[in-house]
Amino acid sequence: MGETEYVLSITFLHGPCSLKEALTVLGELGVRVSEVLSNRRIVFSSSLPVEKLADRLFYLPSAVALYRLAGGLRHLYGLGRVHIEFEGVRGEEKASLIEKLKEKGVFLSEKGVRVLLLKKGDLTKVYEAVVEYRRDRFKPRSPEKRVFFQSSALNPPTALLLLNMACGFGKKVLDPFAGTGSVVIEAALSGSYSVGVEIDYRQVRGALRNLRQYGVHAYVDLVLGDSLFPPFREGCFDAIATDPPYGRYASTKGRSVEEVYGGLLRLAKTVLKSGRAAFFSPGNVEIREEKVREECSIYVHSGLTRRLWVYDAGCRSDVWGRGGDPAEV
Repeated sequence: MGETEYVLSITFLHGPCSLKEALTVLGELGVRVSEVLSNRRIVFSSSLPVEKLADRLFYLPSAVALYRLAGGLRHLYGLGRVHIEFEGVRGEEKASLIEKLKEKGVFLSEKGVRVLLLKKGDLTKVYEAVVEYRRDRFKPRSPEKRVFFQSSALNPPTALLLLNMACGFGKKVLDPFAGTGSVVIEAALSGSYSVGVEIDYRQVRGALRNLRQYGVHAYVDLVLGDSLFPPFREGCFDAIATDPPYGRYASTKGRSVEEVYGGLLRLAKTVLKSGRAAFFSPGNVEIREEKVREECSIYVHSGLTRRLWVYDAGCRSDVWGRGGDPAEV
C-alpha cells in the first residue's frame, strides 16, 4: 500500500511541549514527517489506515483535526459551501483567491466541508478533514469530577502528555507515584496495562474509587508501597510516566527532592526493558544524568513551572525519515 499525505493540526495546549508530544506520537506510529508549518500544522506521510491514525491521535490532547490530501485547487470547484483554513496565503493574494473560488461556485461557510488550503510557491494543495477532535473531549474526566479529589492531581491532557512522551500507548506502564490515579486512568483508557505505586494508604483507596468510577479497575494494579524500594523484577515494564511529589502540594514523606528523583532514576534503570521514562520536576530542580534530557517546560502559575524530562530514547526517533529526533526540532 502506498503512502498518503496528511496534515495534523494542533493547538499549543501545553506550549512548546505540544509540538514535542505530537512529533513523538507520530514517530511512534512510524510515519514520515516532511514539514512543520507555523509550529501548529505537521505535514506527514503514512501507509497506515486512516482509522488507525485517527484513533491514536484522539489521545493526543493537542490534536484539533486530521486532514488528508485530496488534490489541487480544482478539487474545491463544485463543492458548494466550504470552510477553508488557509496556510501560506494572506492579504491581497488570499482575497483574490477567494474571489476566484466564488466565480467557480465555491462559497465560504462555517458549516461547509472543512478543508485546508496549503500554498507553497506555485503549488497549491487541498486537504480535506477526515476527523475533527473536540477540544473538550477530556473535560468529563477533570480531577474535580472524580469521586476522590486532590488539588494537586494532574488533569487528563497533562497525564496524557507524560504517557505520550514515554511512548506508553498500548504497553505496560508504571506510575511509581500514582497519587489519585491520574496517569493510570488515562493509560487504561488508552489501551495500556498499568501499575500504580503509592505510599499513602488513603491515596490508594481513593485511586481505586476513581478507577471504578471510570470502569478501568480491571486493567490497573495498585500497589501500596515505597517506590524507592520497588517490588518488581528487572525489565518488567515498557514505560514509566509519573509526576513525583515536590514536597509542596504532595508530601515526599520526609525525603529530600534529590532522594526522590535519584530513586526514580534508579527505578527506571532497573525495571525498564527499553523505552522511556517521562516525568515532571519543579522549575528549581536540575537533573544531570546520562540519558536524561529536558524536553520542555509548562508554566502552571506564578509559583510553579513544570519541567518535563525524559530518560532513555527508546521510542522510534526516525520521524523525519532520516534518523532525526523530535527532541532536536
